[in-house]
Amino acid sequence: MGRTASEPLPARPATPSRRAPLQLFAFDDRRGNREGAESDKVLAFYPPELPIDDQLGTVGLAQALVTFMTTFTDGDGRLHSLETDRHWWAVRRFEDGIWFGMVVERIWGPGRLGGGACGALLEDVYEWTRLLYGPVNRLLERDPSGTGAAASVGEAVEGWGERLVGGRGKGDKGEWESPFGVERHRVVPAMPLERGALIATQEVVGRLLTATHNSLKPVRAVLVVYDNMLLWSTMDAATTRTVFNYVTKTISNGSKPQLARRSSTLKIPSDGGSLVSCWPVTVRQGLLTFFLLIDEFAGGTGQVLNQVRGVMSGRAKQIAGAAADLLSSRNKFHVSGYRYLVVDSAMHYGTASPKKKLAHLSRKTLALLAQAQACLMDRGPDGEPPCEGAEVAARGDHGAWVYVRKGTTNSLSVALEQLPDEGLVEIGDHVGKLCDKFFPGFFDI
Repeated sequence: MGRTASEPLPARPATPSRRAPLQLFAFDDRRGNREGAESDKVLAFYPPELPIDDQLGTVGLAQALVTFMTTFTDGDGRLHSLETDRHWWAVRRFEDGIWFGMVVERIWGPGRLGGGACGALLEDVYEWTRLLYGPVNRLLERDPSGTGAAASVGEAVEGWGERLVGGRGKGDKGEWESPFGVERHRVVPAMPLERGALIATQEVVGRLLTATHNSLKPVRAVLVVYDNMLLWSTMDAATTRTVFNYVTKTISNGSKPQLARRSSTLKIPSDGGSLVSCWPVTVRQGLLTFFLLIDEFAGGTGQVLNQVRGVMSGRAKQIAGAAADLLSSRNKFHVSGYRYLVVDSAMHYGTASPKKKLAHLSRKTLALLAQAQACLMDRGPDGEPPCEGAEVAARGDHGAWVYVRKGTTNSLSVALEQLPDEGLVEIGDHVGKLCDKFFPGFFDI
């Protein structure tokens, strides 16, 4: 790979750098097992400026963690995590020999919410890497030296590190620090369209998927987003989340209708489970984005794009206008007196109180809610989640109540800071009324 480990290696694994609250890395446990070639093991590391000896020390300790924990449980595909006085360690194997791991300060970002948040972040980083470049082992098959794989995986890992940490250690970590953050729960924020806009969106998506060129249907998938909220997706839940992250974090919304085609393909699962390469095409109308994935081998791309323009003509403005009216006229996601997060983990979407409302919650309330969520949502040592139908209600010493309920594939988290004199029965009644009025039938399935 063109990198050589300095000598000698440290006598013990290096501790996490005090300058970086997060270390993020990927390694191949089949490589770097010969003396003098240790650095071949590391495929990616953030921060990249950390000396290679320190990188190897961190990776070595992560491997030791896996070795120790697999003596007690099956390690195939499981998250292995360890809490120390100052840090959370987490590592997971995603492909044969390919591991992604992280070390994060307990008082920063995902570390505030523990092993479950760390595991969710690792899944996001891996799925992002696979979307952009395909499976890591396929990259290694193309170039056994590992140079190409290290460049691709390194770009993904370092990009995520910079996004989270940022130039001054702040970065984009708010969704990982808050128990109301959708990132921590691995869902995307969704907007439930009203009937007229829903029918219009369905019609446009249907016409895009059935449009033909040379007897082929080139559009494989469609994702519709308004103001960074999901309106529609034709992909499975996991792929929807990954592509949604790609759209909202790499493509800015424009003020005029635009049609843009990026220079590289994305890899998405086909109906048979294998990955197919598609050209990403973006159609924008103000805050509305139609994101299309067009088969790499469809041919006649120019004619396909002309068809897309024709299908979108007029309808994009109608849908964008309806979505804007929905948000502005009804303040759709604010429920007076409640701060809530509703999650459907099967569909990977969630709905929460507006961020400006959540910003007023005290740190004590957020910490109490995080503890309640951890009781019901984080997997235990056996890798199994808590039973469905479980609920937790707790009152802090500052008078605020929190409530968490877990259904079959969904959950509800609520914070109430204005009812310090209410008892447990009354709080249950308040939450029941909230569900009946705004989320009817949510826990009936």
